[in-house]
Amino acid sequence: MSTIIVSDVHLGSRYCLADEFARFVGSLPRDATLVLNGDTVDYRHGGLAGRHRAALDRLRVESLARRIVWVRGNHDERFVLAEPGSIEMTPGYSVGKQLFVAHGFLFDRIMPRHRLFLVLFRFFHRTRVWLGAPSVHVAHYAKKFRWLYRILTEQVARRAVAFARQNGYEAVTCGHTHHIEDRTLDGIRYINTGSWTERPLVYLAVDDERIELRQVENGLAFPGLSG
Repeated sequence: MSTIIVSDVHLGSRYCLADEFARFVGSLPRDATLVLNGDTVDYRHGGLAGRHRAALDRLRVESLARRIVWVRGNHDERFVLAEPGSIEMTPGYSVGKQLFVAHGFLFDRIMPRHRLFLVLFRFFHRTRVWLGAPSVHVAHYAKKFRWLYRILTEQVARRAVAFARQNGYEAVTCGHTHHIEDRTLDGIRYINTGSWTERPLVYLAVDDERIELRQVENGLAFPGLSG
C-alpha cells in the first residue's frame, strides 16, 4: 500500500490552485493513504466558498473510501472541520521508521521569534501588490530575499533531521517553507514538498521500496522530480 504526501495547500487563499488539487486527489490510486502535511487551510480564509469549499468537501468524501490523515500546520492548527468524515487529525505522522511527516513549523524557531517583522513584511507585500506589483503569495515574494530565506529553510531542515536521527527515522519530510527540496543531511534524507500556491506542484510517494518526490502536471499525478 502506498502513501501520498502533500503540504501547504492553503485552501481559502486566492493563490491556492484548488481546482488542480481537487483533480489531483481524484487521480490517486484507490488504496493510497493521503497525508495532508499542514496548512491545508489558510488561516485568513474567512470561510471557504466556491472551488475551495468543493476541494474540502472532496477530501471529506474521499476519506470515506481511503485513509486521509491531516497533519496540523501553523495555519490550520486551530481549524475545526465541521464535517470531518473519516479524516484523522494529528500533529505528526510516521510511515514505520522509514519516514516521519511533520509540517515544519514545529522546527521553526525564526518566525515565532520575529512576529513584528513578519507583520511588517506582510504589510509591505500587500502595499506592493496594491500599487501594482505582481500578486503572488507572500512566501513566493519572500524568496526574493535569498539569504534570509536560506536561513529559514536551512534551520527547518537541520532541526527536522536532528529529530529524525534522535528518533530512529531514515527520512523526514516537511512543508512550511514552500521550498521544494530533496537532499541528505548528516546521513538522513530530508524532503520538502513545497506548496499549492505556486508552481511546480509536487507530492511525495512512499511505498515499501522507495520514497520518491514527483511532479504534478495538469492536476494529475505523474512521475517527475525524483529523488
